[in-house]
Amino acid sequence: MVALSLKICVRQCNVVKTMQFEPSTPVYDACRIIRERVPEAQSGQASDYGLFLSDDDPRKGIWLESGRTLDYYMLRNGVRLTILESVCFEFSVFALACCVQNYGALHDMGRKTIELWP
Repeated sequence: MVALSLKICVRQCNVVKTMQFEPSTPVYDACRIIRERVPEAQSGQASDYGLFLSDDDPRKGIWLESGRTLDYYMLRNGVRLTILESVCFEFSVFALACCVQNYGALHDMGRKTIELWP
């Protein structure tokens, strides 16, 4: 099988490494491999980290499920994935929800966007 070449971004250090994976590699194993080979990705507990696939719009994207394989997501060579601490991401979403509750929100039902105002 042909190896899949992915750009792995470690956000907190602004480090981007190109790494090759078998398409049949589970996401959990890909995270483990990244943490073994990239020193900047070794902080914290391995179970707290996941891979995030960003959209062209930096405010959108999806978490890759740890039990799925990379080929499930139909990734192509050169795609950029970010390894993030999912606990921090969940906290950020919670903080945003608190801001929305405190300052108000305008929710566009069609596009599911949130705008904040003081």
